[in-house]
Formats: sequence, structure tokens, C-alpha cells
Amino acid sequence: MAAPHIRGIQHLPRRAPGVTQQALDFMGQRFRAAFAQGDYAQALKFAMQAWHATHSPQPLADVALCQMRLGQPQEAYDTYRRAIQHLKTANTFDGLAEAAGQLGKREDVREYGTASLRLKMQEAAREPAAAAATCDGPVPPPPFDPAARERNLIAFSLFGRDPRYCEMAVLNVRAARTLFPQWTCRFYVDGSVPPPVRERLLKEGAAVVDAQAAGGEGLPGTMWRFLALDDPAVDRVQFRDADALLSTRDQAAVQAWCASGCWFHLMRDYPSHSELMLAGLWGACGGMLVDVAGEMRAYLASRPFSARFADQHFLRHRVWQVAQASLLAHDEWFDLPGSQPFPAHAPMAVDARYAHVGANVGAPSMHVAHAAPDGTPVSWTLYDAQGQPVCAYDAVIADNGFTVGIPAPYAAELGAGRWKVVTRRVG
Repeated sequence: MAAPHIRGIQHLPRRAPGVTQQALDFMGQRFRAAFAQGDYAQALKFAMQAWHATHSPQPLADVALCQMRLGQPQEAYDTYRRAIQHLKTANTFDGLAEAAGQLGKREDVREYGTASLRLKMQEAAREPAAAAATCDGPVPPPPFDPAARERNLIAFSLFGRDPRYCEMAVLNVRAARTLFPQWTCRFYVDGSVPPPVRERLLKEGAAVVDAQAAGGEGLPGTMWRFLALDDPAVDRVQFRDADALLSTRDQAAVQAWCASGCWFHLMRDYPSHSELMLAGLWGACGGMLVDVAGEMRAYLASRPFSARFADQHFLRHRVWQVAQASLLAHDEWFDLPGSQPFPAHAPMAVDARYAHVGANVGAPSMHVAHAAPDGTPVSWTLYDAQGQPVCAYDAVIADNGFTVGIPAPYAAELGAGRWKVVTRRVG
């Protein structure tokens, strides 16, 4: 999964005459700021300036990444192909694999994604592995106990008030009741999650845990869910993203893991899944990793980190070496030894765009027009076809309305005119 190529716009060769280091630093700062704000057109402008000033492959890869985010996969593919001649990094291979996937070039996805994964394996081999339990020989984990629902967890991190994540959390608990009745959804949360959302999760049958009280103080929110492995009352954990929806494909793969005798499980199911262990698509048995909270803190203290990617990088640098010794990997895209195809399963009950594990079902957004002045606080309620409230959140008017993320199933109902949104001013 490609991260922004925001380094390397300094000390570049073949600098154009008259371009100072101060000017290059300024381009880099503006590029990073624009990319972080999602203004990819502006980020592209600064990446192009850096490319023309230096003719270095790094800003050329930045150009390709912006093209990808602007929905220009062919341009991104062509640009990445130019950059890869001189910049054979995991990030560049990631970008090429993602662009190739959007263009339907499956063999290119396999080639470039596998190249990225192999570079990441080499990177991981240079890092100290997380502390793990020792045993004599290949001892399998305890058998899966379907009767111990409270000891089998599906662990999520949840923070903030965004319906994209909060409503998907509720939908995941409902999906788990059907797909994973022998498992308990557990959400690690903080005070930023609205109380009504926490109450709904509890009512639906999930466990809700205060992440700070569970040992998550100071950790990026995405890493809270890993704390489940420090709970001695847990036998197995699936780690999932709140904005992806549990599915029959997921179910079949997890059932295969539980029957496999492996301590760890992972899935890769999309061209952009070229990571050793995706933070929302892996699982582990309790008792193998030792003091995960301590390992995470030590890892974060050892280097600068991005809160957005800290969970991925921790798994790559600390957990992968432990996991690969007893690992079931479901992966039909890339070419790492030991990977298996996904087991047969019932069709996924989602739009074809989301028919893979880890799909970002929470990605759609809705825009609600409102005549109130900018800065006006409002509350909005979503009603179903029977006139019953589905959810309610707050928003602030900007540019004659507000835009919020919502789950794809909600977007489909709104688009069909069966559901509606009602707003009112607050105060």
C-alpha cells in the first residue's frame, strides 16, 4: 500500500540553474501540506516543480502518486514506469502495482507487488523481531473452541465522530452475528466516539473497551486493537478495519485458519494490498506474542513515525518475522511462497466494487445542501424507508451545506430515494 513519497526533494542531482536548496525545501513543504490535506492537484503542481528542477526519480514518483489520487491511472502507470528505472523502492513498486490494478494489468500487479513485498521482507529481516513465546519444535496452537465466544475476538480501533467509521462499526457487529456467531466484536475506543454510538455497539452485542485504560495511552489509535493480544482471557483475535465490512469471503478464510494449526493468519485481496501484514487483515492466537503494548511503545520510540502508517510498519518490522514461522496466508494476487487461494464461499452481499476482503465500504459520502451561513452547527438524522431513524450526527455548515462519509449500503438507499436526511439547526 503506497505511502506518500514525501522525502527526497532535498540534495537532488542535476539541479536546474538558479534553483536553491531553500526553494527545494519550500517545494517539499508545500507538497507535503497539500497532499496531507487531500489537495492532490496542488500537490501535483509542487511535485512537478521539483521534478523539473532536479530531474530526480523521487519527485517523479511523487508526480505519479498524485496522478493516481486524481483518478489518472494510465498517467500514473506511465510515470511510475519512468521512475522505476532509477528508483526501485517498495513505495514505487507499490504505486505501480496499484496503477496496474486499476488498468486491469493483473500480471503487472503480481510482478510489481511481489517485488515490493520481497523488498519489505529484506527490510524486516534487518529489524529485531518482537518477543515471542518459545517452544520446542512446531507446536500448534490450542484448537479453536467455538463454545468460547468471549475468548474469540474480532478487534477494532474506533475513534472520532465520523459516520464513515461509526456506522460501519455498527454494521460490522450485525454482520458478525451471522458470519461469526462464535466470535465477539471488541472495539477499543476513546472519548471522541459519541456516547450514542458506544451505546448502540453495546446494544448490538459488541464489547466496548476504553483504550487508555487497556494500556493504549500514547499509542496511535490504529494500534489500540493490537492490545487484545495482551489479554490473557483471549484465545484468538481477528484484526479488522472499522470501515471494511465482514463478509463470506472473510468467513471462509478464517474458518480455514482455525482448522490449519497455524498461529497466524493474513489476507491480501487487492492490487494495493502489497504489504507483508495488513493491519486490518490479519489474525493471531493468544500467547505467542509477549507484551505487545511494550513492543509497540519501544518500536515507536526507536524512530520517527507517521500515526497513519504506524500499525502497518510495526507489523512489518516486528511481527512478520514471528508470524511467518506459523502462518496461513490467503493471497491470489502476489507470489510469495506458501500463499494459498481463498477457499470457496458464498457470494459476497455487496456491490462488485467491494467484493474483496478489506474493501473500503465506508468510502462513499453524501452532500446535504443547507442555506444556513458557514459555521452554523446543525444536527442531521438519517431515516429509513419506514420513517425510522437510522443514525444521527452533528455537522457544521460550510459552502452551503455539509459533506460526510457514510457506508455504501446507506448511500445506495439514499440514491434510490428510499431513505432521507433531515437537518435542524443546533441552538
